[in-house]
Amino acid sequence: LFYIQKIAHLLRKRSKSGKTCEMDIEILYEYFDLWYTNSNWSLIFNMALDMRSLVIVLDGIDEGSTLRGSIQNFICDILVPAGIRVICTSRPEGINKKKFQDDNFTIVDL
Repeated sequence: LFYIQKIAHLLRKRSKSGKTCEMDIEILYEYFDLWYTNSNWSLIFNMALDMRSLVIVLDGIDEGSTLRGSIQNFICDILVPAGIRVICTSRPEGINKKKFQDDNFTIVDL
């Protein structure tokens, strides 16, 4: 489970340290290393991500504020083409539905 607000925190931290602020797969490794420090879970996650044998849950896409567009691009242009399965949560008004209207996505209203 990846909280978008925590990913935004990592991106801001990257920006302050002079690293790229763009979202890439490395942000998932950084997230897990930061929030699961000193844990075997980090190693297990890294292995599962490398093998593309996990489902990533991104919670709160609508809470990404100014990063919302970058987050949606990250999902559509990086994660899905890499073969990573993703479940995203958002309020209906929090996403660009046109971006998620191809055969790779199913939108479910709860």
